[in-house]
Amino acid sequence: MIKKIKLTLAASLMLVRMSGICGIVYDKKSNTIKISDCPSDMPCTPAGLYSLDQTQDWGKVAYDEKTDTYTVSCNLQIGDNDGTETFFQVGSTDNPKETLVMRGNIYLAPFWVKGENTGLYYRVPVLHNRLTLGVEGNKEITPALKFSPVSVKNKTGIYSGTKIGVDGKNKSGVGGELFTFNATVGSAGYKYYRNTLGMVKLVNTTFSGSINELVYGLANFKRNSVIDGCTFKDSRYGAGVNATLTLRNCVFENLSVCAVSDPGGINAKLINCVFKNNQQNFRLQITAKGVTLVDCEVAPGKVPDTITSRKFRGTMRFPKLVSTRHIVVKVVDSTGKPVAGAEVSAIPEQKSAEAAPAKAKTDSNGLTPGNDAKKTLLLAEYCKQAVEGSDTPKETTFSYKVTVSKAGKTAVISGVKADKSWQQIEVTLK
Repeated sequence: MIKKIKLTLAASLMLVRMSGICGIVYDKKSNTIKISDCPSDMPCTPAGLYSLDQTQDWGKVAYDEKTDTYTVSCNLQIGDNDGTETFFQVGSTDNPKETLVMRGNIYLAPFWVKGENTGLYYRVPVLHNRLTLGVEGNKEITPALKFSPVSVKNKTGIYSGTKIGVDGKNKSGVGGELFTFNATVGSAGYKYYRNTLGMVKLVNTTFSGSINELVYGLANFKRNSVIDGCTFKDSRYGAGVNATLTLRNCVFENLSVCAVSDPGGINAKLINCVFKNNQQNFRLQITAKGVTLVDCEVAPGKVPDTITSRKFRGTMRFPKLVSTRHIVVKVVDSTGKPVAGAEVSAIPEQKSAEAAPAKAKTDSNGLTPGNDAKKTLLLAEYCKQAVEGSDTPKETTFSYKVTVSKAGKTAVISGVKADKSWQQIEVTLK
């Protein structure tokens, strides 16, 4: 009881401070709590919503002290495209395991909507309407966002770049942000996360239980988005990327339809990612570009990848999947001693725009640069590219001629394949 009284008092004090800054209303017509004008230094929180709910007698926000869980039984809209910025925070040093359960949708409002705003979206100032789970750099704070479907047919989820208009209908535009740090998102049967040209920063977060793409239509507005160390699992789909974007250190696991799909403009680089136990790993059908893997471990899906051509907006598209891996070359002399300063080159033995020559120089240990170093040897392993009129992509596996030289001496090894990341290849310079 004492803990609850302290929490209520703290939330009440926060509410007093917020009341002079934020605009928080309950819209009965759309069954939505709408929050606007909550700055980053005074974000709205579940505790603040709960206190306001108690004051206004909405009956929409409940709190379970034992589990530090807030349940919102309506929609929640963060921001309102009204010229202000709005921040909502879940998880803090005082509430490290805070949980928000939604029995409604979360709307991350855009900062630009066609017909509501003048000018072009990429020329106006970016305003932030952001949901943040956790605190960047603090692994002790591990909040959760869960969705509890209202019914079997009425699933709930996150809509970024979307607000509810005065007519009660969804209005989409540009903006809306989701930041997660050391968090958990999802529960069985929630909808997808739809991002419309907004920004995400997803770090060390587990996404699970989605019936559609967890990050459907994910775009990368102004190239500022980050996805690092996340796990996408136990869902139908993983990521549906519609942008130039890099994903690092992610795991795609137990996805019953597809891990990475193409809504139309995917141009993604996946670095040190793992794919395991998925129905299908990649589905590329629309993009003119595709996916590049760097040092990824991909267990075969239960069905082959889909990489097919099609006409999109009047132009034939030929998506491709390219796997690349780093290798290390060790150069020794005839006595087995390391050779420093040797020039190393790797020249592809097949002609392809996807397989480029690479060069490096050995260090005092006779090794070309290794992990986390610059000027490493990064080689294409294979390329799968769509072919017009065929459901089977053209697959090319690359091999290389590795040449080592120093002080007039040269050694050559042919047929080198980059089929294992950071494998060490030894060359003797005689």
